Amino acid sequence: GPSGAPATPPTEKGDATIEVQPASLEAAKDLTLKQASVSPRRLQGSKFDADGKKMQIKPVERILLSEVWQGDVKPQTVAVFAQVANLQLFTDMTRCITNVGAAQQMSRGTVDVYVSVPLAEPNLLPDMKNWMEQEIPALCALEVNITQNKGADMGQFLQQMQSASGREYDAVLKIHTKSDTRIRETILHNLCGTTYIAQSILASFKANPGLGLVGVDGWVGWKGEPQGSPSFGGLWTAAEQDNMKRTWSLIAPGRPMLPEDTWVTAVASFWWSRGSSVTNNPLLLAAAPRLLAEMKWGYVTGSYGLPEHALERLIGTMVRAKGEAVARVRCSDLEEADACE
Repeated sequence: GPSGAPATPPTEKGDATIEVQPASLEAAKDLTLKQASVSPRRLQGSKFDADGKKMQIKPVERILLSEVWQGDVKPQTVAVFAQVANLQLFTDMTRCITNVGAAQQMSRGTVDVYVSVPLAEPNLLPDMKNWMEQEIPALCALEVNITQNKGADMGQFLQQMQSASGREYDAVLKIHTKSDTRIRETILHNLCGTTYIAQSILASFKANPGLGLVGVDGWVGWKGEPQGSPSFGGLWTAAEQDNMKRTWSLIAPGRPMLPEDTWVTAVASFWWSRGSSVTNNPLLLAAAPRLLAEMKWGYVTGSYGLPEHALERLIGTMVRAKGEAVARVRCSDLEEADACE
């Protein structure tokens, strides 16, 4: 990782606001979690906190990983959920998981790994498991399952969540074998492309109890603050908004749709999150059977308006609507060198 980063411990304020102590004016433009922490006040699961005050929706800040303060490296409980429909990309997924395992090994932690292979022949599974057991450092639990091929990666993910139900994780990573090579490689690199990147993201969750979900800068779209979200063409079209509302009624029947200023998505559905925010979220777990029942078998490239597309938008939105921060990470503002090797 980069040297010379000031070892300033995070500061805390008692009122659950983020206090940034910028090292420079340049650093002040970004929330660098080396210098910022949210006090762990319990946030209520609605737009209003316990005192009836309107809850502050957090802006979608940037985190520069080259400036994250690593702090004390006490182990965290970590899991990776990988959806591997395309078996030819299995090694890409394993490389990423290996970096997470290496990061965990350095902090004397372990990693649990859930791999869905909906199109694999059953006789391939023992060899796949064997290979992963050899490759991945600090591996604890490993599940490789032939899931139902429904609802693309999101359908597989819901089935993996059911399998992991009741297991608490400080941080989870969701990745999948997206067919677009450029998108897949760019996002994977920025979430788990090196051990240092995985370490820095895990350190960000540890330093900031208010952080709920992290996507890649340039691959997160949102409504509300700050201005300037990438548009990604059809992210919030009328058809997709109807789809979100329809799918939300499956997740939370009778509850009003989450307000627009909380809408946020990790585009292409690769992210890190807190386990309690997503994989162990009681609302989402309870809705998994209803969502899976609505999902179609197989996968059609270029499809839209399906429950999996709504979930791509709703998962981050649910995190932000609870008052947690959704952030976007990048290595650094230095284009000429990769600061996160």
